[in-house]
Amino acid sequence: MRYDEVELVETVLHELSHNHLFVPGRVQFNESFATWVGRNASIQFFCRRPGGGTDTVWCNRATDRWTDEMSFSVFIDGLVEELQAVYGDSARSYDHKLAARDSVFEAAKERFRTDIRPGFRSLTFGSFLTTPLNNATLLSRMRYYHRLPDFHALLEEHGGSLQDAIETLRLGAEAGGDPFDLLPSDTFRGAL
Repeated sequence: MRYDEVELVETVLHELSHNHLFVPGRVQFNESFATWVGRNASIQFFCRRPGGGTDTVWCNRATDRWTDEMSFSVFIDGLVEELQAVYGDSARSYDHKLAARDSVFEAAKERFRTDIRPGFRSLTFGSFLTTPLNNATLLSRMRYYHRLPDFHALLEEHGGSLQDAIETLRLGAEAGGDPFDLLPSDTFRGAL
C-alpha cells in the first residue's frame, strides 16, 4: 500500500510474468526475467497508453527506475565476478580468502557510495549500505538483478517488442539448457 503507481504496476506485472515464463530450478533467471518484464512493461504502460506519454511524470519515473536497476545490475554482477576470483583462487588459504572477501566488500560499499548511487535517478538501493554485506545478502540481490542489461539488449534486438522477446525466451527455455544462454552475452560490461 506504500507503493506509488509505478511500483504497484511494476510489482503486478513482475508477478504476472511468472505465468508466461517460469523455468523450473532456475530461480535467478526467473526473478531477473520478472524484474526485466515488470520494469519494461510498466514503462510501456505509462509511456504508451492513452492518457500517458513520454512527457508524463509516471513515464519518466518508470524509465528512470529501469535505468537505475540496470546500473545496479552491472554493479552487482561486477561485484560477484570479483568475489568469484577470490573464492576460485586455489593459492589462497581459507583465512586469506575471507580477508580478501572482506576487502572486496568494503571496496564495493565505497564504490557504491561514491560512484554508483550518485548516478541514480529515482531509486536509492539504500539497503545495500545499511544491510550487512555478506554472501547471503548478495545472493538475494543477485536473484533479481542478474544481467539486466543483457535482457535489455534482447528487447532491443526485437525492436522493443516485449512480447516477441519473451516468446524467444519461452521457446528457448522449452528447448532446455541454461536460459541465460539465450541472452546476448556480457553486454553489461559496456552498459551504462
